Amino acid sequence: MIDCHIHTHRSHHGKGDLEEFVAAALDLKLKVIGFSEHAPFICDPNHRITEEEALKYLADVRALKESIMGR
Repeated sequence: MIDCHIHTHRSHHGKGDLEEFVAAALDLKLKVIGFSEHAPFICDPNHRITEEEALKYLADVRALKESIMGR
């Protein structure tokens, strides 16, 4: 089972954070998950990650991946 359409609170219309979704995926024994935040863009800024948030978001995703892969 996979889920490749996950939006966290950082897209300003999803709920939850990266760790919550990963924990739920592990509980459900999903093989693959994919976060699909909406990229920064001038249209519809209320439902997209901001440029400032994007850099932090990418660093957080990488750090979480490293912590999980180390299990």
